[in-house]
Amino acid sequence: MQAPGIWASHDPYESLQLKAQDVQQITILRPPVERVISWLNFISRPGARGGERLRGRKASDFLAERSPSMRIWIDERMVRQLGGDWMPTKPQAPLQDQFDLARERLDSMAWVGTTERYDEDRPELMKLLGLPDPGPMKHNASRWSADIDPPACDLIAEITQWDQRLYDHALASGRWPRVS
Repeated sequence: MQAPGIWASHDPYESLQLKAQDVQQITILRPPVERVISWLNFISRPGARGGERLRGRKASDFLAERSPSMRIWIDERMVRQLGGDWMPTKPQAPLQDQFDLARERLDSMAWVGTTERYDEDRPELMKLLGLPDPGPMKHNASRWSADIDPPACDLIAEITQWDQRLYDHALASGRWPRVS
């Protein structure tokens, strides 16, 4: 069996549709609060774009700013990536409509995984891709970390409610793959 061509991207779903036709799509979702905390840790490193506004402050103070450049990366990012335009500074469809489209697109994918189940699901994914199994995932362990205070976690949960619903839907939908 020949391994498929693989294109990995963080691009929004709609831009991928313009670049790649007739492909099997896969995605790996991360719990929304964990994803945002990881992003905050990522930008807290020296030289990171936007990080200068975070370093030396509590994450809740940084998040309360609600700057457009920050919102792109955290406000319902998964729903916007899959079901709409990920630039929340532009007029958009209501989040319910974006969520419905995101869920529909997620359900049509050849494989959907989560970071929580990656090691368990990895052999199935590698088989689908026709690739050798690389073994367990090495987890990110940045030496940089933001000051994630309890109010920050509450705020993150609030601004990722729709992402959490999408994530919960993926978990409840059962196992992939959905292709033979």
